[in-house]
Amino acid sequence: MPELQVAIHDESGELIGFTDFGWTEYRHLGEFDGKVKYGGLVGDPRTPQEIAFAEKKREDRLRRQLFGISRWTWHEIAPSQEAATVRRIEGELHQSRRLYTRNRLIIPLS
Repeated sequence: MPELQVAIHDESGELIGFTDFGWTEYRHLGEFDGKVKYGGLVGDPRTPQEIAFAEKKREDRLRRQLFGISRWTWHEIAPSQEAATVRRIEGELHQSRRLYTRNRLIIPLS
């Protein structure tokens, strides 16, 4: 089961942000993407493009901390799509575990 609202910090200890879900044993994060996130909250002066770009930069910072990230929308968790979404996220969890934990396989380049 994932943890909820997981705080992620960079190497200097600065808070990057909170993610909706976190599977720390897999070094994997989950984010729910609703239209409100990208349409702007009341009082947010940024354009949708600025909001999307800021979210992209945030995700880049999270990935630099060696976490995989899954994203999903309302459509992907509808009953008709739920099983496929669960399978996709399970695959991404296992990929993150292979890449970012001590269980990873390291292949020498030379």
